Amino acid sequence: MRRIPNPRRHALRAAVLGAAVLVLVLWSGALTAQELEPSVNSASVIDFPTALDQLTPNMVHGTVESFDIAAPDVRLTNLSYGRQWQQAQLLVDSNSDPKTRDFEFAEFKAKVRAISIDAERTYIALGVVARWTDTTDKEKTELDNKPYSLLGIVTTELYPIESWGAFLVNFYLDNRFASLGLKVQIFQSVKAVTENDYHLGDVNNARKKWRSKLGLQFDGDRNFYMQLLYDDAGNHIRIQMGAGF
Repeated sequence: MRRIPNPRRHALRAAVLGAAVLVLVLWSGALTAQELEPSVNSASVIDFPTALDQLTPNMVHGTVESFDIAAPDVRLTNLSYGRQWQQAQLLVDSNSDPKTRDFEFAEFKAKVRAISIDAERTYIALGVVARWTDTTDKEKTELDNKPYSLLGIVTTELYPIESWGAFLVNFYLDNRFASLGLKVQIFQSVKAVTENDYHLGDVNNARKKWRSKLGLQFDGDRNFYMQLLYDDAGNHIRIQMGAGF
């Protein structure tokens, strides 16, 4: 018998994840106030881009998901490349199904940082996105029959409490997804990151309506970073690593 997804369960998980982030932020703020350190992936939070520029001309990253840590069972789910030209960024993503390991779809994003309000540390980017899949059957299941879209991004740094560091808040919107991301400095090379995404596609597919991700980002030397994440879409552990050059 097929298990019917429960939207309330997903909402509860999102609330728990949000509470965990809040506790982590409160704990970090009690230890020391930290400014948001620049990192090689300043142009993204987890899955969605920010309105900020890439710090290096080229950026690559990959994402793997762990299905059985004891086994282990680790599967590649995403490969991404980013290219920066002044205020413009091009992003190319290839995505695969973590269960079957089959190719799902590719996505091409181009964005331009159109508005910079430096005094308020707020930035707005506009752009376009194109999506492609290898079979017509996947155009509905993977793309919602929406191969093209405009996109808009608003990124701002907030200082809700004077003794704390910055909260980077990122809002992303296209014709398939709305996403709210948060990045908070904990220690010099460690950030807390979270994204809560709403799928604007098929309303009958409750499993895809909400998705929450929460974890830690570790910034290394020589333009390297790693994110260790919990993803409530399938209760998976995700590891995302990237480098700029």
